[in-house]
Amino acid sequence: MSLKSFMDPASTHWQPGGTYQLCASEAHHVRVMRFEPGESIQVVDGCGRAAIVTLTRVDPAGASVLVDEVHQAAPEVRVGLIQALSKNDRDLQAVETCVEIGAASFIPWQADRSIVRWRGERAQKAHQKWVDTAVRATKQSRRADQPAVGPVVTSKQLVDAVAQASERGVLVAVCHEEAPQHLVDVLATRASSLPHQPSTSTPPPEWDVDVMLAVGPEGGISPAEVEALTHAGAVLVSLGSNILRASTAGAVGAVLTRHILGDRT
Repeated sequence: MSLKSFMDPASTHWQPGGTYQLCASEAHHVRVMRFEPGESIQVVDGCGRAAIVTLTRVDPAGASVLVDEVHQAAPEVRVGLIQALSKNDRDLQAVETCVEIGAASFIPWQADRSIVRWRGERAQKAHQKWVDTAVRATKQSRRADQPAVGPVVTSKQLVDAVAQASERGVLVAVCHEEAPQHLVDVLATRASSLPHQPSTSTPPPEWDVDVMLAVGPEGGISPAEVEALTHAGAVLVSLGSNILRASTAGAVGAVLTRHILGDRT
């Protein structure tokens, strides 16, 4: 059985044979879960480094560990997801599942037909729920890298970002039921040019990907949005003849993308 995973940004202290104290929040979780000295856990820093450690002290004052081994983990293909805001927490379900699959980043999208609206104080709380969901799923799936969650974007902001990403060589694939091409065929055609080559510009963390999938809301992506996104460089893709929910389309696309492009991490 794989080791329980905890997140601690103090990876600069991770040297095999060295000792250090877990951050207060994770030390609390270790204690609540009744771990005892002598047991092993995994600690990840959220940036791709993971350490196997042995607990040497667990008490109300904190938890100390002995570092047994350290390794770097990075996906071979970085896949991001633009997820339209959806009702009944289907967007959060998409985030949770896609973190487990290996998605590198998420962008909340206030699409024209999104029933859910992020405004004022609600927007900040809703965005934090996405971040918290990504953190929990990262730890549950034993990932070493924590996906980035970008700020919510309007359709106009998204179109501008797609144009910039396309110029850098990112494949932006918009999932659409009337698309003339299947995602598999598009990926097969573009595989030789992916992952994209580094550019001189530094993209935002959520756009530091090779392939970005876009999933619309329950009511679908509007014709105006389709036209604007494709004009900016995005490609319409189909995921098959069945109509998928907003909570599952991204996961299907992410699995296909990683499989077709040969990512086995």
